[in-house]
Amino acid sequence: MEIKSKQYGSLNDAFEYGDVQIWYAKPDAPFGLKFGLASAKVGNCVPDINDLSKSHILLGSISMGERSMEDVFTSFQGECWSPYGEARELIRSRGLGHTSMSVGDLIVRDGKVLMVDSRGFTELGDV
Repeated sequence: MEIKSKQYGSLNDAFEYGDVQIWYAKPDAPFGLKFGLASAKVGNCVPDINDLSKSHILLGSISMGERSMEDVFTSFQGECWSPYGEARELIRSRGLGHTSMSVGDLIVRDGKVLMVDSRGFTELGDV
């Protein structure tokens, strides 16, 4: 039996709106980006913090409240925020190819760009 789920129209159907931006890597992002900052440096594909839209797509803005970066990462795993495919159309409408937050994705918080790295998060700089 297939479970029908209401599709999200925006990220804020799943998360409270706030000033923390969630940027997912474009499907055609350079391969090195998917392995973390060290590989991105070798492949000369470190995201341009002055123009994140070159390599990433803004998924939306959320409120983190008191949650840690690790909690946000966990919250953005597909099985947590889209267990029945609720985000499928939202992801597709943004031209993205992945629901779960992954290495190479970005969070902009308090004016700082943080990249999901192979182990935790790495600050790339200030916007």
